[in-house]
Amino acid sequence: QALTEQAHVLRDLGQLQDAERSARRALKLAEDESWNQEAAQAASALGRIYPLLGNWPAAETVLRRAAQL
Repeated sequence: QALTEQAHVLRDLGQLQDAERSARRALKLAEDESWNQEAAQAASALGRIYPLLGNWPAAETVLRRAAQL
């Protein structure tokens, strides 16, 4: 959960690549441990980061994934 929070802070600071990296790591860890709630939170963070990076298709994909968790 700390990595997801870090991703939000980094996004707010405009450090988008670092935010993406943190959210991806949080998502991988949560999925590896089968922590669905944490995985959904991390995927949601990614879904808010990707549009700022101009990657709308990735945002839609990850947000749909989060909704299914």
